[in-house]
Amino acid sequence: MVRSNRWIVWIGAVLAASIQNPSLHSQSQDQEPPSPARFQSTPFLHTDSLLTRKLKTAQECIREESWLEAMRMLQAFLDIDEDVIVGTRRVGADGQMLTRWTGIRTEADRLLGEFPAPAHAFYQLVYGGQAQALLTQARQKGDPALLDEVVRRYYHTAAASEATRLLAMHHLDRGRNQLSSLCFARLLDRVHVGRLPPATLFAAVVAFRRAGNEDRAGQLWTILTGQAAAGLRLGEQLVALPELEKELARLQADAPALPGQFGRIRASGSLDAEEWSRTLIYDSRSREWLKSAMRRQEDQSHPVLPASAPLVINDKVIYRSGRGIRAVDVASGTPAWEWLSKWGLDRMMRDDRFHSEAAAWATAYMANNPHLIFSNSILGTLTSDGARIYAVDDLPIPPFPVQAMFRRRWEQVPEPASDPEVNDAVYHSRLLALDAETGQPIWAIGGRSDKDGELRDSYFLGPPLALDGRLYGVVEKNHEVLLACLDAARGTLFWTQPLAVPMNRLLVDVGRRARAVRLVYADGMLVCVTHVGAVVAVDLFHRRLAWAYLYRDDTAPKDGEPAWGRRRGPRELPRLPEEWQTTAPIIAGDKLVFAASDASALHCLDLRTGTLRWQVSRNEDDLYLAGVFDRKVLIVGRTTCRALHLTDGRLLWMVPVGLPAGIGVADGKIYYLPVQSGLWDKEPCICPVDLDRGVIREPALLSYGELPGNLVLHRDALLSQTVLTLTAYPRAKKENDSGN
Repeated sequence: MVRSNRWIVWIGAVLAASIQNPSLHSQSQDQEPPSPARFQSTPFLHTDSLLTRKLKTAQECIREESWLEAMRMLQAFLDIDEDVIVGTRRVGADGQMLTRWTGIRTEADRLLGEFPAPAHAFYQLVYGGQAQALLTQARQKGDPALLDEVVRRYYHTAAASEATRLLAMHHLDRGRNQLSSLCFARLLDRVHVGRLPPATLFAAVVAFRRAGNEDRAGQLWTILTGQAAAGLRLGEQLVALPELEKELARLQADAPALPGQFGRIRASGSLDAEEWSRTLIYDSRSREWLKSAMRRQEDQSHPVLPASAPLVINDKVIYRSGRGIRAVDVASGTPAWEWLSKWGLDRMMRDDRFHSEAAAWATAYMANNPHLIFSNSILGTLTSDGARIYAVDDLPIPPFPVQAMFRRRWEQVPEPASDPEVNDAVYHSRLLALDAETGQPIWAIGGRSDKDGELRDSYFLGPPLALDGRLYGVVEKNHEVLLACLDAARGTLFWTQPLAVPMNRLLVDVGRRARAVRLVYADGMLVCVTHVGAVVAVDLFHRRLAWAYLYRDDTAPKDGEPAWGRRRGPRELPRLPEEWQTTAPIIAGDKLVFAASDASALHCLDLRTGTLRWQVSRNEDDLYLAGVFDRKVLIVGRTTCRALHLTDGRLLWMVPVGLPAGIGVADGKIYYLPVQSGLWDKEPCICPVDLDRGVIREPALLSYGELPGNLVLHRDALLSQTVLTLTAYPRAKKENDSGN
C-alpha cells in the first residue's frame, strides 16, 4: 500500500479535481455483454475471417485516400471488446516481404497513427467529440473504467491524453506503481514533456521511482528542476526542490528481488548439516507410487526433475505437499499453517472412494509416461502478491484418456470414473487464493455451479501473475485458451481475451493438463507461451493483442483421424513428446527468450514486435532453459551446460556436468546446479557453474548423500525441494567468491 507521506497529500491537493469519487475501482466487464465472435481456426491462433477481410478493405481505402471510410472501419475495430489476430505483410529490414501476426486493434491503431496531418485532424473532428463526452462522463461518475475506454477506443484524440493522465494519477494514488508508470510513459509518448505542468512531472517521477525505473525518474527530475527551480507549488504551498528530493530518496522501488541479492553459498567442500527437513508425502501408498514412477523414469533414461518449488514470503516457506499447501517457518521449519486439498495425492490414495481411480491412472501412465505421476507443474507452481498465495486445485494425476468410437469416428475421451465426485472433477479445475499469514481461503473460482459465472467448467493452466492488485491468468474453456484478468482481493472477473485455439482439448491432452503456463511482464507487455504452438503478447495499456508468433508449423489432422494418429488400444498411450522441461519465458531488455515444451528450438524474439531475432535448434541432450545472466543464455542438458550469446545465439562455451536433479539458482556470477550424479565422485551434489568462464568449480556435496531438487536461495538458507522432501541447509558464511 502507498504510505501516507506528504508528497501524496501534496499531489492530491493539486489533482483532487481530476476524479470526483475517491473510492474508484475497476468495474466488471458485465456492463456490456461481449459480442459473439466468428472463428476461423488455424491450428493455433484466434482469428476472424470476416474482420480480416474488412481490414483489407480499410487498407484499400487508405491507399485510395478515402479517409472517412477508412477511419470509420478502423474505429469499428477499436470498438470491439475482444481482439483477434490477423496476418499482415510488411517489408522487413532486408527488403523482403514478411508476414507478421498482430491484433486487429493494434493494426488499426498503427494505421490511424500513420494518417497524414490533415486526415488526423479530420479524425479528431469526427471522433473527438465522442471521446470528450466519454471523458466528461468518466469525470462525473468518477469511473476509471470509462477512462480506460477513452484510451482504448480513442487513443488518437486529445481527450485520450487527459484520460491517460487521470489514469496514471488514479493508479499512483492506490499504489499500483507499475500501471501508473506505464500510463505516464504512454502520456510522455503523446505529449511533449515541456507541455506538462510541474505537478504532473513530479507525479511521474514518483511513479517511475516506485516502479524501479530509476533512469526514467532521473531524466524527468532533471527536466523538472529546470522548469521549477524556485520550487513546486502544491496546493497553497510552495515546496523547495531539495525538500521534495528528500521525500523521493525515501521511496523504495517495488521491483522484485533479483538472483544474487540473497547472499552466497559455499562453492566447494560440503554444505553444512541440514537445518531442517519436511516430508511432502505422508501416505505410504502415495510414496510407493512416486518412488516406482521415479525408478521407471530412470529406467527409461529420462531425468527425474521435480515440478514444485517453494515460495518464501516474509518469514515463511510455502510449498505444495501431498495433502495440499503448507507453510513453515523459514528458520526452524516449524509448521505455521496448512490448507488441505480435497484432491491431494495422499487423500486420493488413502480414501477408499478415490483410491481405485488414482491407482488405475497411475498404473496406466507407468508404462510410457511415469513423469505424469510426479511432475504436475500446474499444481507445483505457486504465485503470490505478498498478501495472498495463488494456486490451482486439480486432480494430482491427469485422468487417463481412452479412445472410443462415436458416429464412426475415433475420439479421445477421459476414462469414466466410478465415483461421481471424481468424475465431476475431471471436467474443471479451480483457482484459489489463501491468506499468506494464516492459510485461510479467501476466495475460490471455477467449478461447475452456476455461481462460478463465466469461468464455470474451465481449466486454469497455472496460477496467475499478480500485478498491482490484478491477476492475469491463462484459462482453457470450450476448447479455447483465454487470458483472464481478475481482481486480486475478491477473485471477480474483469475481462477475458482469447489467445489461441489448441489442436486437442485439454480434457484429453494430459501432457498440457500437467504443464503450467507461465506469464511474464515488462514495460506494459504481458507475454504468454501457450504450449499450443504460439506465443501471444498483450498490450495491457490498450488491452489488445500486440503480436503473436508461431513456433510450430503443425497442420490440423485430417477429418476423421484422431489427433494422436493411429488407433491405439483402450489403455495404450505412447510416450508424450516434451521437447523442453517447462520453465518460464525470460524478458531480457528488449528481447524475449523462451523454450516452449512443445517447441524443437530455443527462440529469441523482439519484445515489442514479436519478430524473430534468432533461434537455435534443441540438442538431444538439452533439458531446460535456466536463465539469462549478463547477456548469456544458459541451457542445462543431461550431460552438459552451454551458454549462448543473447545478441545472436552463438555458442560462447559448453562444459560437462552431471545428470541434473532439478532447476538451479544463480547467485552473482555462479549458477548452482543440483546434480543427481556428479562427474567425478558420482555422488549427489550442488555443482557451481562459473557463468563468466564456463568452468565448474569444486562441487558442494550434500550431507549424507541426499538428493538435491529445485533450489531457492533466501538470506541464510538454501532450500531444496525434491519430489518427496523439502530441505533447508544453512548458508555457509561468505567465502572467497573470486574463483581463485
